[in-house]
Amino acid sequence: MEPSKYQLINIVILIILAIFSLFGIEQKKVTGGNGKPNNNNIVVDTLNLTYFLKQKVSIDDIIETIKFATPTLKKKYSDRIIFVFKEGRDIKKYTDGDFKQLANELKIIICITSNEYVNKPIDTQDQVNHSSNGMDDLYAILMANLYNCPILTNDKLRDIKQFYNSLNRFHVTEYLFNEREIKKNYINPIAYKKIWKPKLIKLEKYFTKKD
Repeated sequence: MEPSKYQLINIVILIILAIFSLFGIEQKKVTGGNGKPNNNNIVVDTLNLTYFLKQKVSIDDIIETIKFATPTLKKKYSDRIIFVFKEGRDIKKYTDGDFKQLANELKIIICITSNEYVNKPIDTQDQVNHSSNGMDDLYAILMANLYNCPILTNDKLRDIKQFYNSLNRFHVTEYLFNEREIKKNYINPIAYKKIWKPKLIKLEKYFTKKD
């Protein structure tokens, strides 16, 4: 017996809801490592660099690190320098306007991840502890995929395949120096189960660790 018109409408609605549930409302399009690498772009693991330089990671330390690192990185990367980090408790000291002004002044891109909800991944406890806090790492990888460029970090990103299973949906605020509007992106990690691991560049290539 053929389904009725009402049943067909219900089936279509269920399919649409399933798609939104799986992939989220808005997702970044990534290259998956295809195409020629862009040597003028770099993504910065900002918390990793901040701790490397200062041995602490308050929002003030992060801002100081961004200001300190940008001139050095601009000598090599003339197109996009993308600083990615997750928000901490003290982030409210700065407004959207403050971050946008900083991005405009330095001609950089700042991406701040927020609203993390954790499910335990299916691997070791060490990977649970690290990957469940990795929404900024995941977004750095997505940006590296998007612009086909490396990430500046000492993190080996061994748990890259766990992110889709250890993170639920989160939001990212992007402050771009070359655009007037502040962007709000919605990320559903499960949509990136097969993301490409980008090239990683050690912090020591450009900076000296604090003693």
